[in-house]
Amino acid sequence: MYRAVWAAFIVFALTLGSALPGLAGQVNDPGTVHDEARAAYGNGDYATVLRLLRPLADAGDVWAQSALGGMYALGRGVAKDQGEAVKWFRKAAEQGDADAQYELALKYFGGDGVKQDFGQAGRWLRFAADQGHAKARKLKADMLEKIVVAERDRLKKFKRQRRAAMQGDVEAQFALGEFFGNIEYGSRSNAEEAVKWYRLAATQGYVEAQFKLAIKLRLGDGVARDDAEAAKWYRRAADQGLADAQASLGELYRRGLGVTRDYAQALNWFRRAAKQENAVGQIGLGDLYLSGKGVPEDPVKAVMWYRKGALQGDVIGQFALGMLYAAGRGVPEDPLESAKWYRRAAEQGHARSQVVLGELYQSGEGVPQDDVEAYKWFDLAASQSFRTEIELRETPEMLRDSARRLQFVAKKNRDELAVRMAPDHLAEARRQARDWQLK
Repeated sequence: MYRAVWAAFIVFALTLGSALPGLAGQVNDPGTVHDEARAAYGNGDYATVLRLLRPLADAGDVWAQSALGGMYALGRGVAKDQGEAVKWFRKAAEQGDADAQYELALKYFGGDGVKQDFGQAGRWLRFAADQGHAKARKLKADMLEKIVVAERDRLKKFKRQRRAAMQGDVEAQFALGEFFGNIEYGSRSNAEEAVKWYRLAATQGYVEAQFKLAIKLRLGDGVARDDAEAAKWYRRAADQGLADAQASLGELYRRGLGVTRDYAQALNWFRRAAKQENAVGQIGLGDLYLSGKGVPEDPVKAVMWYRKGALQGDVIGQFALGMLYAAGRGVPEDPLESAKWYRRAAEQGHARSQVVLGELYQSGEGVPQDDVEAYKWFDLAASQSFRTEIELRETPEMLRDSARRLQFVAKKNRDELAVRMAPDHLAEARRQARDWQLK
């Protein structure tokens, strides 16, 4: 509903004078490099602009950070990347640059490169306006009025859904479950409210609500953890053909959580999910074939199923392929291929893969030896919250234990490596880790 509003703002705002404020206007400290960059931009030599800007931006130069954000916003010399634009606008905005604050406000308002957030949009617009930014002052009242209208419309929609839900409308009940379940910085009361509405919709046979309720019961989120009750709702959704529920039920049977452990049942449900191209079901089959549980052990078939899931982006499948290529099990031993799959999982935040990839860079196995890269991956793993470790494939106790072990290993490897690194290399590694976290 905000697309038209955003389109109007973007035409007005992301012109050369706003998206590239430093390059189009005056700056407080027009040093030689700044002048060279502006001249190169005027000549259309964007490669030179980027070469000049990046070192300055990395070093904290606010003008370069704001201008680099504009390069990414407009796709000058680089592919358009609004996420990168937001990153650099934010760096400059946090140092007080009014132009960057204005651009960041627009990004938040339109949900362009960042999750739409009217509160953040108003906050950054106010900061820019308070510094006398002309466009921010002009847009401030109009934008705030649109925010108020949008929030009023959202509240009206919520009230309509609530009335319908109270009257038994199953889709409205599910919508309210989603509303409360997705509130950012959700409280315990929000989680409990989500469970209430999911349960009402699930009882009426709404398949997605059955699945979401099972997840809440598995995690103990807004309700006491109950694996047996979760299994019941997974089964109801699975019987309706929902692939995610089929895969989840297979996992419960494989682990014996809430049900008696039964590898034949696990195989059945994983196969049904995998037939629908469900990655978790495919990985489940890979696990069974690799371990010989419920089927004859067959590493070659395990690799086949892991690969299917990994190619869909499943980090467990990617990690498994990394291990199998390293061990030469089911495939010829191949350190390069192993490192490739570990990297794919690590880049998605999989902590185990980050630790292993760090070790590979430290030893130079399958990748060039590089202490900076090794430190970066160890540091990323050490700083994880471990919510990315696929909670529903592990019990909370297993998750906590694996998190403690991984953090211990990652911190130990990182700190031991830091002692041996040159100061400039260590600073670069820390910068890379910090920048990665901001992506």
